[in-house]
Amino acid sequence: MEEAEDPIAIVGIGCNFPGGEGIENFWKVIFEGKNCTTEIPEERFDLKKWYNADQNKPGKIYTNRAAFVEGMNEFDNKVFEINNSETNNMDPQHKLLLECTYRALEDAGYPSESIRGSKTGVFIGLMNRDADSIYNNCPDNINHFNGTGTATSIAANRISYCFNLTGPSLSIDTACSSSLVALHYACQAIRQGKTIKCNMYLI
Repeated sequence: MEEAEDPIAIVGIGCNFPGGEGIENFWKVIFEGKNCTTEIPEERFDLKKWYNADQNKPGKIYTNRAAFVEGMNEFDNKVFEINNSETNNMDPQHKLLLECTYRALEDAGYPSESIRGSKTGVFIGLMNRDADSIYNNCPDNINHFNGTGTATSIAANRISYCFNLTGPSLSIDTACSSSLVALHYACQAIRQGKTIKCNMYLI
């Protein structure tokens, strides 16, 4: 008979979903059964270029609605000590990860200053690289920050660097299961604490 594994505690949550920022708004959307899709705004996507109501039209989309995370242009780079030039070439996913990490630590009662230099690991599940395709097709905007700004591998490393964390730092891409695999890796690392000694993990 297998022995029961020790429980693992989730002590803080930070999130940003279409329809609301933060865990309270997330649960509110769930409980109300709210549809968070809206018509696609011009500032987020060039619908005229890609939309066609004909579902059989190749190279087109046949819906004019989508679910969008708000506040994409409200990232405060100074909080994370990132200069403007680097910020302009950062994948929006990296910005969201930093913001959600900050909120998760706050929710857990850990001010970001209190964990600096700590043995804290970071496992991030990440799949899409839309920003990489967009930024690198605009030659006038390319600079030496593009490589790190859109790299999937840097997503976890950026959190470790900005919060000065010294544990393992790994971005995981297993398609749709990425976040679950990242969680699994963190749980395994905690249970193998004698091998990898960390205070906690950010996922």
